Amino acid sequence: MKTTINIALIDDRSLFRQGMISLLKEYSDLNVLIETADEQKSFDHFAWKEIHILLVDIEITEKNGVETMAQLKKKHPDIRIIVLTSNYDSELIFRLTELGADSFVPKGKSIENLVEIIRNLHQFGYYHSEEISKALVKGIQKRNQQALLTKTNSLSHREIEVMKLLCEQYTNREIAEILKLSPRTIDTYRENLFIKTGAKNIVGIVRYAINNHLID
Repeated sequence: MKTTINIALIDDRSLFRQGMISLLKEYSDLNVLIETADEQKSFDHFAWKEIHILLVDIEITEKNGVETMAQLKKKHPDIRIIVLTSNYDSELIFRLTELGADSFVPKGKSIENLVEIIRNLHQFGYYHSEEISKALVKGIQKRNQQALLTKTNSLSHREIEVMKLLCEQYTNREIAEILKLSPRTIDTYRENLFIKTGAKNIVGIVRYAINNHLID
């Protein structure tokens, strides 16, 4: 039996929201629990505690959504945010990632592609297309001259090993098998990495690793 994935949709176009809801209803494991045109809708509302995935349009995000995304991630850090976009500006992609965006989906993608991304993001916590990955790397490179890099000497040898494998998109269980450690131990290393690097998600870990020349 598939786990139901609860979705929130923020977009100021009623027709778009209704069309998206109609398409997603065709998939029994997807449930649009919240749909709103109001970016400032209270994130304290009880229904947000049940949300797994937020879909938000990049045009909405460019208005007041920067604060909205930061506020949402602060109140509900487990929610995965998917930004629908046709804008591959590396600075924008990088900035939204810093604020907690977990994935970016080109607006030209089919509903089947979107559903696959929703499911992968819910299961693994990370999904990026090749185009978005390139934009992220470019954004990172632009920021390198301005950013103050955190020193890597606070990371243990084992933590760096786990970081590199996470960057290669291995799951916790796969990393445990490779390093011959228990999955619980890998969970601990992963949590330590988030704390020490200040990353909010796996993309942040990748950014940290690139900035500090831990991966190519």
